[in-house]
Amino acid sequence: MRRINKTRYYSKKIGTLPKGCKMCVKGEKLVLYITGICPRACWFCPLSEKRKDLDVIYANEAKIGSIQEVITEAKLCSSKGCGITGGDPLSKLERTIEYIKALKHEFGKKFHIHLYTTFVLANRENLKKLYDSGLDEIRFHPDFNKKSDWNKIDNALIFDWDVGLEIPCIPNEKDKIIEMIDFFKDKKVKFLNINEFEVAERNFDGMEKENYITKTDISHGVLGSDEVGQEILEYCRDLKLNVHYCPSKLKDKVQMQNRFKLRAKKVSTKYDIITDEGMLVRGVIYLKELVPGLEYKEKLKHIDKKEFLIKLERMKNFLEEENLDLIVDKKKLRLITYPEHVEQFKKTLKNLNLIPAIIEEDPSVESFETYINFL
Repeated sequence: MRRINKTRYYSKKIGTLPKGCKMCVKGEKLVLYITGICPRACWFCPLSEKRKDLDVIYANEAKIGSIQEVITEAKLCSSKGCGITGGDPLSKLERTIEYIKALKHEFGKKFHIHLYTTFVLANRENLKKLYDSGLDEIRFHPDFNKKSDWNKIDNALIFDWDVGLEIPCIPNEKDKIIEMIDFFKDKKVKFLNINEFEVAERNFDGMEKENYITKTDISHGVLGSDEVGQEILEYCRDLKLNVHYCPSKLKDKVQMQNRFKLRAKKVSTKYDIITDEGMLVRGVIYLKELVPGLEYKEKLKHIDKKEFLIKLERMKNFLEEENLDLIVDKKKLRLITYPEHVEQFKKTLKNLNLIPAIIEEDPSVESFETYINFL
């Protein structure tokens, strides 16, 4: 009987982690969301309204319009690999293949790419195209209620890549999960990943209908998922499968933080302090009409940016004469400087009808503010 081991990442495992997971926990994987189109309609799907059933592409948090933008994001994050997800990437197979080939061409064969898909479109022809494109690892999401599709795993096992299963740990579906494990245990599947079941904004009504609630007020994890995950790990101790129970805390506290740390090194300015969590602390000067609030992001989308950029350039030139060292943030229409400078010159700035602040924000393309201290 094999041991269940705790990892450094708040998770538990039997055997070894898949290569994709080993890189993911270090923040080394670009998340490429290739489409929101999917042939399945899972009631618990956590995708947001901006992605679900929409044919859009994201690289990490950035909406993407070209392959070059994906390559740029990978470089900004010092990515050593990529995880392709959706929707179902096979529903846009030619696009998926194009992106895999482009990433391999840019970064080389060692750039590890794994992909999440369903069995719906997993015929031999489609999987051969994926394999020939250079895909290193494929992860299937079995439908517990459509056993007739499970044998399609054989279409993947004829190729020399890593094949695994990845499922949500739904508390009331424990018997079906074990039935699924029993089916696949004698196949040459390399790993089973069990993800903590999570509540998201979009699937909240479905979760409530099924009587699922979060385990705490600050967690997205569903009550009972951890316990069922432990029971499934116990069940798998006699099997040859590598098994990993991945809690939501791993994604938030490990994977994303480590990715942010890597990106922060590339996108930070000389004015920024990088925190232990990979956040950027900076001094910021706002125009009075563009102070962050409820309508801040919407306002930035619809205003005449040229007009405000002219104002900011003028103010920058004036403040530089007052010995402030700063730059214009053309995206969020503000001035950035050292935190100590906004403290030192806050009275002068206020007299100029400006709003000084010290902020903390993430280093993603969206630069979400996590803390604002108006001075």
